[in-house]
Amino acid sequence: LNMARTQVLPAALAYSKEVQSLPGLGGRVGALVGELDQKIERLDQSLSQVRVLASEEERAKRLSGEVAQQMLELRTVADALEERIGDDYWPLPKYREILFLQ
Repeated sequence: LNMARTQVLPAALAYSKEVQSLPGLGGRVGALVGELDQKIERLDQSLSQVRVLASEEERAKRLSGEVAQQMLELRTVADALEERIGDDYWPLPKYREILFLQ
């Protein structure tokens, strides 16, 4: 959540502003940025709800179910943005860099 909020979202917003006038790419990046923002807020709300649960068992169930699913959904959007955002904007190592470049 922290990485998405403090690194991925700002990079995506900056890149989105840069390419907003380009047909196709600008619209798709903009839509993904909006989706990422929604996923971040949804995950943040779910984590807040989990933190106040008294039962460790209920927390574990929610974290391994609902929260894990939301994390996967957020990651899917971030991965889609990683494929589209220019290297100069992306603040993290890209998968191709981790796997193939040394």
